[in-house]
Amino acid sequence: MQLLKIIILIYFTFIAGRFSEGKEYIIGVENTMYYPHYNFAKSKESESYAKAVFDLFAEKKGYKLRYYSLPIKRLKESFLVEKTLDFLYPDHPWWTPDMKKDVQVVYSQTVVTAIGGTLVLPENKGRGIDSFKKLGMIRGFTPFHWKELIEQKKVTISRSRDAPNLLEMVILGRVDGADMELSVANFHLQRMGKLKSLIVDPDLPYVSNPFHLSTIKHPEIIQEFDMFLKENEKILTSIKQRMNIIETIE
Repeated sequence: MQLLKIIILIYFTFIAGRFSEGKEYIIGVENTMYYPHYNFAKSKESESYAKAVFDLFAEKKGYKLRYYSLPIKRLKESFLVEKTLDFLYPDHPWWTPDMKKDVQVVYSQTVVTAIGGTLVLPENKGRGIDSFKKLGMIRGFTPFHWKELIEQKKVTISRSRDAPNLLEMVILGRVDGADMELSVANFHLQRMGKLKSLIVDPDLPYVSNPFHLSTIKHPEIIQEFDMFLKENEKILTSIKQRMNIIETIE
C-alpha cells in the first residue's frame, strides 16, 4: 500500500510538472523587418536576436511561445486595450504613455540596446552639424533626437520607402546622412556589398533605445525572464556577436 501511494504521488507530481512546463504564451511583435534585432516574417532572417533570446528562455523553462506579428498601431491596441496578448516586444516605459496611463505594465530588464545614429560618407565624418542640411529617414519613423533642429528649419527631411533605398541615397549624395539603427544599417549595407561605404558620425545626433519585454498579465514570468538574462549573459553576448549587434555609438 505504501509503495502504491508513492507511485501515485510520483505520477501526479510528474503530470503537474508537465502541465506547468507546457504553458503557452503569446508575444505580440511588430511586423517590421528590423533584422538583426527582430523579424518574425517567414524568411531566412526570421532567426533574429529577439527570437533567439525568447526561444532559449522558453526551452529552459519548458514554455511554449507563439509570436503574433501585427502593425504597430494594431499591436498596441491588442496589448493595452483588448489585452489579448500575454507579452509585447519591443516596448519601453516612455512609449505610448497616453495608452498606458490606466494600465499597469511591467517591464523586463533591457533585452538589447538599439542605437539610432546618423550614417554618412566616410569623407564627411566630423564636419559637424552646421554643414548638415538634409537628413534621410525611412517613412513612418520619427527622428526625436533631430526634432529641435528640424523645428528650427536648420535641417530638412527626405523620406525613403525602405532601408536599402535610404542608404543608397546617402551613397549617391542625395542626402547628407541617414538616421538609422546601426545594426540594421550594417546588415543592409553588407547585403548590398557596400559595408564600408558609410560610417556613423558620433558628432551628429544619436539615441540609445533599450528594448524591453513587457506584460500586463504575467509579472511573475518577467521576474523569471530577468533571472534568465542574468544567468545567461555570456550566451546572449555570443549571440549578439554572431548577429553583429551594435550597442554603443563608438
